[in-house]
Amino acid sequence: MIYPFTLQQVSLCVGALYVLLHTWGIIHPHAFYQRLRAFIRSVWIGRGLTLAAGVWTILLVLNIDLGEFSGMRNTFVIILSIGTLLAMFFIEDFLSVRALGMLLLLAACILLDAAFLEESRARLVVTLLSYVWIVAGMVFVASPYLFREILRIGFKHSLPSRLLNGIGLLIGLCLIVLAFTAYASSGGAGD
Repeated sequence: MIYPFTLQQVSLCVGALYVLLHTWGIIHPHAFYQRLRAFIRSVWIGRGLTLAAGVWTILLVLNIDLGEFSGMRNTFVIILSIGTLLAMFFIEDFLSVRALGMLLLLAACILLDAAFLEESRARLVVTLLSYVWIVAGMVFVASPYLFREILRIGFKHSLPSRLLNGIGLLIGLCLIVLAFTAYASSGGAGD
């Protein structure tokens, strides 16, 4: 286990984040779309998110068992530090989307770690969500322009935006309900 979080804690936090984000998208779909559009090209947000992803990755490399590569830990830290700085200052196109993809990949590990060895079949909801994040993260890192296309197709007009945000809101509410019901007894993952 890498992270000390229980399935209940993870489900509650992710559910609350989904509810807050998608409620805003339902109430103010045009403002939601404009913020996401601005996010795509924001160099400063991209640099901040890239720095966050880089620091998170470096902390993981410093704290996890690398097996036969443990002797190269310092080399990995140096390479990751240089790579993070190079990405921050030399990649400007869709940097925020690429960084979001990296953070989704890192965050999916928290979800999978919390669901690991849980006996409840309801853990599969969080597991499925983590795999959706993994696929989205890989797509956003490899083809960040697809984020712009998804945004244009799904969020430019109020009706599809409210529909997609409604689905996100339902996912968030489902996670919160699961946190207080099926995951309420999940204490083993964090102990």
